[in-house]
Amino acid sequence: MEGLAEEVRKLRDEVRRTRLVQDVLGRELRKEREENKELVVALRNELVAERTEREALAEEVRGLREEVRALRGPTEPGGSDGNLQMKVASILNELQTVESTDDTTSRELVALVASVNSSDTPEAMDEIVTAIYNTAIIDDKGSLCADLCLDICKSQINDTYVRLGASPFRRALVNRCQIEFESLLSDATPSCLDEHRKKAAFIRFICELFKRELVTVTILDQVLRAHLAKERMSNSELIAISALLLETGEQIDTRFKERMDIHIKRLEAQLDAEDHGFSPSAMLMASKVIEIRGKNWEAANPLL
Repeated sequence: MEGLAEEVRKLRDEVRRTRLVQDVLGRELRKEREENKELVVALRNELVAERTEREALAEEVRGLREEVRALRGPTEPGGSDGNLQMKVASILNELQTVESTDDTTSRELVALVASVNSSDTPEAMDEIVTAIYNTAIIDDKGSLCADLCLDICKSQINDTYVRLGASPFRRALVNRCQIEFESLLSDATPSCLDEHRKKAAFIRFICELFKRELVTVTILDQVLRAHLAKERMSNSELIAISALLLETGEQIDTRFKERMDIHIKRLEAQLDAEDHGFSPSAMLMASKVIEIRGKNWEAANPLL
């Protein structure tokens, strides 16, 4: 009987110790949840502030464009150099005003591209691409402009261009993105906040184009390699790269698993660097990428 009683005491002691451990773990878990809530709130506030600032800048740009158009007077598409680009910019400005892709205005732009394509003028096509690209980057309207690009490419599918990727507009668009990408890379140390935002807007635009199958996974991999290989990324670049990976990382991983291993290691190195200067929200997004990739991209939930 004494042996049995001793065994019961030991079991009770073990149960108490287990409960104590559970209590400690429970407190730590609750504390971690509270910290995560604070990070999420900080992220949301930062995103709201950034969007508000972008909207204010976009409004200022639209006002300046209106002043320029008023000073230059009416122009006709296909006229002197720059007139076509101004016409496209005017159409894009109308689309931004309603904050959505209006069917009538969108069809107007598609028809304009069709008339340029039929006249076989590469310079004119480049002007149109330039106007759309500038709106995507300067006004940070990547999603809207990517929708327009898809509509234009679809309109060019016919007996001659049977595939989306073979359309003249798509080739001009990819060429422009490649040129701008190389230009951004050449400026390894941007001197102002606007240049950092320009790089981040470029990353977002490329991501939107990829989701509409207008650029390939190879191009996305090039963008990742170029930015993650840098000694130090800016805060806006880290957020944009993390958002890109959250949205497209699984597709890239399927094609380039070994490269993705390198990308994740470099992302971890960015976070581990001393005095990195990243905001809590940016670090949260990057950490989320690393966590989800470790779970084979399950429950990916883009934050941008």
